[in-house]
Amino acid sequence: MKIVWKILLILFGVGVVAVLSALAYVRFRDMEGKHPVEPRTLDLSASDPGEGARIAAMVCQHCHLGSDGTMSGGLVADASAFGEVYAPNITQHPENGIGDYTPGEIDYLIRTGIKRNGGYAPPWMPNSPLLAQSDMAHLIAWLKSDRPEVQPSEVVQPKTRPNMLARALAAFAFQPIPYNDNAPAQPPASSDKIAFGGYLANARYGCYHCHSADFATNDLMVPERSKGFYQGGNQLTDEAGEKITAPNLTPHPDGLGGWSEADFAKALRQAQRQDGTMLRYPMRPYALLADEEISAIYAYLTHLPQAAGN
Repeated sequence: MKIVWKILLILFGVGVVAVLSALAYVRFRDMEGKHPVEPRTLDLSASDPGEGARIAAMVCQHCHLGSDGTMSGGLVADASAFGEVYAPNITQHPENGIGDYTPGEIDYLIRTGIKRNGGYAPPWMPNSPLLAQSDMAHLIAWLKSDRPEVQPSEVVQPKTRPNMLARALAAFAFQPIPYNDNAPAQPPASSDKIAFGGYLANARYGCYHCHSADFATNDLMVPERSKGFYQGGNQLTDEAGEKITAPNLTPHPDGLGGWSEADFAKALRQAQRQDGTMLRYPMRPYALLADEEISAIYAYLTHLPQAAGN
């Protein structure tokens, strides 16, 4: 009997050491690490900075628009579950921003999460590996344009203070993704509403990121393989710091079943439900969406298989 207790004590001790070692690894490892960077180029000659500004207003400015009216960054409320997270300055300032990044380096960062120094931008920075080359060129042309919001800002944001959850996710779940050499040159034709809507929802605006089961189980390269794809259930945080659950966006009665396209347009443009009550943060108005974009996204989502919410 003494031998059994001795073995149990040894196993317990080994387990404690293993747990403490794992915690120490998570706590003290460099979250960014060092990753190989593949040189890339991106042709901006046919790009439209105005279209880039429109896309950025719905995708980038939510986190990166600073109190000085430029893309100087700030505290990211959406990422509060990960600790105290600050979006960096992405103005044209050569030291404090990304003014000396080449278009190819910005493209590589947005698609893979890897900065030009090899550091990994952790999980709160969404990656867009499926974004069409033309859309990427529009965005980067905007960043390189003379528009006031991207002009150099001296602002330097505080260092992000990630919590143990963020550190653990960066260590074991969220990792840089391969550069997608197969990104389409252009989005699908708007005449193919379901294909165009799928591109908008998944590649350009990333709706499934929040509206699937969990950020940790989203598949950025093949969104349809994400757990609970558009079935909701992801745990988010509102402006008061309270937990909320992302809703189902399939045509199930628990989701968009019973929603007309006009209802859906009001939800996207005005962040209002069918009864006129406001949707809760982090859902915000996408006022700059074109009519054809809303119609295509609605067609795509209501084409998905019905599934009960998570």
